[in-house]
This record gives sequence, C-alpha cells and structure tokens, in this order.
Amino acid sequence: MNNIDNQIPKQKEKSVAYWIILFVLHLVMAGFATAFIIQGLLAYIFNSDAESVLLFLTQPHLFEGKQMMFVSILALSSMFSFIGGSYFFITRENGFVAKTLKNTVNIFNKDLFVKLFVLTLLAYPSFLLLGELNKEGMKLLLSEDSLKLLLEIDKKATTTYEYLLSVKELPMLLFSVLCIAVIPGVGEELVFRGVFQNLFKKAFNNHHLAIWISAFLFSAIHLEWSNFILRLMIGGLFGYFYHWTKNIYAPIIAHVTYNSISLILGYLVTNDIIDQSIDSSLLDDYVWLYIVLYSIVPIGLIYQFYKKEKANVV
Repeated sequence: MNNIDNQIPKQKEKSVAYWIILFVLHLVMAGFATAFIIQGLLAYIFNSDAESVLLFLTQPHLFEGKQMMFVSILALSSMFSFIGGSYFFITRENGFVAKTLKNTVNIFNKDLFVKLFVLTLLAYPSFLLLGELNKEGMKLLLSEDSLKLLLEIDKKATTTYEYLLSVKELPMLLFSVLCIAVIPGVGEELVFRGVFQNLFKKAFNNHHLAIWISAFLFSAIHLEWSNFILRLMIGGLFGYFYHWTKNIYAPIIAHVTYNSISLILGYLVTNDIIDQSIDSSLLDDYVWLYIVLYSIVPIGLIYQFYKKEKANVV
C-alpha cells in the first residue's frame, strides 16, 4: 500500500499569483453578471431606451425623483459584484483566505463596535481636511492645463457623489445608509481587506506592503483622483484595523461608520441645518495646523487601540 501511495504524484500547491488572478476573474464575471441584471431592470423601467439608461447611470442627477432607484442600483451592484464575487471565490479557494476569514476571531462584538465607531467619528474631521489638502496640493503640483483635465475627468464621479449626499428626507437618509454605507462597506472590505490584503500578505510576506497595495487599489477603484490621497489614507487605516484585530468586522465597522457620517452630514447640509461655508473658511491659511489639532485625539486613541490589540500582530 505504501508503494502505491508513493507512486501517486503530490498535487502542487497553487501560487498566490494564481489566486489573485482567479479572484480578479471572479470580480469581473460577477461584474458582468451584475451589469446584465441591472441593464435588464433599467431597460424595463425606461422602456428599452438605451440612451436614457446610459444617461441615468452616468448622470443620475438629471432624473428628478429617481434618487432611491439609483441608490438601489448601487446597492445591487455592490451586493452582487463585491459580496457575491468574494463569496464564490472564498468558497472555491477554500484555503489560506477562507481559513483566515473563518477563524474564531472573526466575530462581531459590542466592545469592538464602540471602539471603532468612536475612532472613526473622531478621525472624520481630519479626513475632511486631508481631502481639502489633497485638492489644494493638486493646484500646486499640476499645471493649470493638467489640473483642468484631471478635474474634468473627475467631474462625473464628483457630481455623482454630491448627488448621493444631497438627501432631503429622513426616510431616504435611512435607506441611503443601508444601500450606500452598510452594503458597500461590507462588500468593499471583503474585497480589499478580506481577500486582496490577505493574498498580498501571503505573496510578499510583509503586512505593511499588503495593506498599502490594497489601499491603493481601494482608492483607485473609486475613480475620483482629486480625493485619491484621502481614500488611500482611509484604506490604509482600515487595513491596519484588520491587521491588528485579525477580525474582518473591524474595517467593516469603520467603513460603515465613515460612509454613514458622510451621508448624515450631506443630509444636514442639504437641509440647511449646518452651514457648509464654515468648513471652507477653516482652510484659508492654517490647514496643516487644523489637521494636527484635529488628529491629536484620534491618533492617541488609535495608538491605544493598537497597544490593546498588538498581542494579535504576527
């Protein structure tokens, strides 16, 4: 029997590159399937008017009274493409990534929720200022023509984000939190932290490199280059939350909190409950000072969070 066993060739373990390519293919296939479903729904709604469908997907603000429909489309897209694509990949891979995500640490607990909610809430002003600094830095680094071209490329994405934040009614705000904060928060964290970060960590054997490559991809996929550095830093922070806790719920909680705050602020500004001009007046000459001041408490809390979780760091 031993001789027979020895004659059976051992199956060679597939490389990390293979799994990365396979995961990308899963996302692409899920994306195509999602696009097919959404195109079918919209074709039915718009009576097969392809021009109206395309216009709705690229410039939804032109369609009055259809904000809930557009938000629903985004939720379906994230659910099928990111959550669905990740689920089927993890099920098929059933190895390193699956074991990492299914370990006993990956449980939702109230203590973790409260800590990360407070951390993200307190860090939010610093992220807003960083976003403005990103835009101001572009003016210094790029020529006038290059800046104009970049802003023109960003125009559609920026207009769409502003449209999503311009919520006027409370029921729509609650619906948007579910469709734009919760579902994409789960989907994007599964993709960029749950799968990509784990695969890059195994490939390079360096968690810092894995975190920042994943954060780069996370920022790039949003297609809004005027906020690229902002999302890069956010993605990096979420990546460290995941690395320190070994719990995929950690970046999910932070991501959902960040998106929810953005939506709530958008609702307050749209309904003139707060004055948006107050924010811009702070940035005239002392943007770095404000970033430092607003970051002292969050950085201190993040450090304490790291110390508490460092026993889990590999």
